[in-house]
Amino acid sequence: MGKPHRFIVVDQNKMRHVAALADALDRCCREDLRLLIPDGAGFELSDVSNPLYTWRRSLSVLCRYPELVAVSQKLTKIMCQEIACGRPAEALIDDDGTHRFGELLRKMASGDDSDLRAMIDGPVKSLVRRTSSTDSARHKSLILALRGQLSAMMTEETLGRLRRAPEAELATWLTSVDGIRFVFQWITHNGACAEFAFALSSGPSVSAAFASSLAAVAVYWLAFGGLESAPPEKVTNDLHDAEYAVLGSISVELLTGDSRLRRIDEALRKALFSRTEWCRKALLVGPANA
Repeated sequence: MGKPHRFIVVDQNKMRHVAALADALDRCCREDLRLLIPDGAGFELSDVSNPLYTWRRSLSVLCRYPELVAVSQKLTKIMCQEIACGRPAEALIDDDGTHRFGELLRKMASGDDSDLRAMIDGPVKSLVRRTSSTDSARHKSLILALRGQLSAMMTEETLGRLRRAPEAELATWLTSVDGIRFVFQWITHNGACAEFAFALSSGPSVSAAFASSLAAVAVYWLAFGGLESAPPEKVTNDLHDAEYAVLGSISVELLTGDSRLRRIDEALRKALFSRTEWCRKALLVGPANA
């Protein structure tokens, strides 16, 4: 397994938690890390009745440390790069977006929120407008389809163990033959040749982590039920959470107050290590004997 990316990924629900941010910032200084804000966090901070108020509160601590804050690239962009070259991404951050966000933070620290207002009234408002109920319905359809696919792979005994110990059993399933096959097939379905899919499945790639996160969301719904009656917006929120889990699982740490997201992140980390070992053995002795 490659070394984790040198970031602490920050869930938007922790941006207003002063003590947690202080600890994370202290660790960044001691260990030469940076805080990584996922690209999708902007939507969550904006899909509220008063986005300006929410953004101000959320950035009130971070604006004093712009040099320690980075913004991620879109996961779709990173995955396209990985599938095209067959290697896990070396860079997660959006350099231009990080620079512009740093300037916004510096202005906020000086009492000038003009850049923040311009962002909220411009690109952010456009983003929220484009994310419609149709998108949420499409997201729910995706998870329903995945749940159906995964239900054929799991016994009631497996589901019972998952309900009792979600983190451990989810990691176990993700590193089973079925779990590894799911990740491999998802990557090939999205355009990678078999050789590239194997390489991406065996390393700390965004593609493998994203496929695993989709499976994790679907497995949770399969184990605990309620997907049919769940509002589509709830499923969309699950996919936003998946972005944090994906980036967190290949980074040093995920800072979140969401217990289910924390369990998924830990499961993805364990799965990454075990899947890497499985693929390494497959290369040494042949897949049939791994």
